[in-house]
Amino acid sequence: MQKKKTLLIIDMQAEFFSPPCTDKIVPVCSLIKMAKKHKWDIVNVLFDIDELHWKVEASSTKAYPQIEKLLYNYDKSETIIKSDCDGGREVVSHLQARKIDSQEIIVCGCYADQCVLETLTTIRKRLPKINITVVKKAVKACDYFPYGEYKKINAKVHMGTNISLTL
Repeated sequence: MQKKKTLLIIDMQAEFFSPPCTDKIVPVCSLIKMAKKHKWDIVNVLFDIDELHWKVEASSTKAYPQIEKLLYNYDKSETIIKSDCDGGREVVSHLQARKIDSQEIIVCGCYADQCVLETLTTIRKRLPKINITVVKKAVKACDYFPYGEYKKINAKVHMGTNISLTL
């Protein structure tokens, strides 16, 4: 029997920070198409820029249009908004509230060394038995960004035995 999976997309937002993650749109869109084909749940996590009172474009709390188009009208997808780098609390609450009992979370998105890492660390603490797979070709690290530690996710993500990276 195949494991029940959820695709987790983190911070794939238009007009979000610098450098943009436009080079990851195609791999993320490929994952979305695969998730839809296999009828996986999809959780799209976006950073609430307004919460931080940053002066950015109004569209900043929206996903890239290519991603929004693929998620539009897919009944097993939902967008949730987080108010800081760590979206793990929101993701776990969402999964539990919707009774999504996935055995594996497939992860893609922006800021692998920050938001992705922090979100996965919280998910790991709250759901220790779930398998987490980070798709390296569909995540982007921004090591030089002046926030937190600058180590890449692939140096830290192996902290749990149920976390793996794939090409």
